[in-house]
Amino acid sequence: MNTKKIILESVFSTHQKIHLSIFGILFIAMTILSAMNLQNLRVLLLFLIGLSGSFIYVAVTFSKKGFLFKNNDLYYGIFYRNYLLKKRKLDIKENTAFAVLKFKKRQKYAFFTAANPDLASEFNAFDIYLLNEKHTQKEYLISLKNEDHSFKAVSFLEENTGLKFEIYSPDFS
Repeated sequence: MNTKKIILESVFSTHQKIHLSIFGILFIAMTILSAMNLQNLRVLLLFLIGLSGSFIYVAVTFSKKGFLFKNNDLYYGIFYRNYLLKKRKLDIKENTAFAVLKFKKRQKYAFFTAANPDLASEFNAFDIYLLNEKHTQKEYLISLKNEDHSFKAVSFLEENTGLKFEIYSPDFS
């Protein structure tokens, strides 16, 4: 079984992690407060479910995205540390190439709209797309915020799949 993986970058931005962490801390605090009333088996069971849910929540909050290549199939994966949490198979059979397209994107900040409704962070996004032979059809693979990570993803895809890295240039003739 030939398995290779590359873990690239966080699924969530720092701003999103802060909001998710606050919610997670409140959820853990409610779980601990409910543990103080461990009078019967049902409350103990709810406490254990809440505690395990808290651990899963933390793993999802600090997860990273990347690729997994296993048995000649390419997967989009979500990892916590080095463990695969979720994978989705990517159909690359009908495509011959892939390209990296650079976009300027903005992300609005939640809960700051009352003070400044246009408060947002701008960043460059490096989106990787699968392309057909004439580049007339493209299929989204992954979006990365770091250019170095996009170079690593390009190397990984070239080494492990039969796809070629090409400059996006559609031929509609």
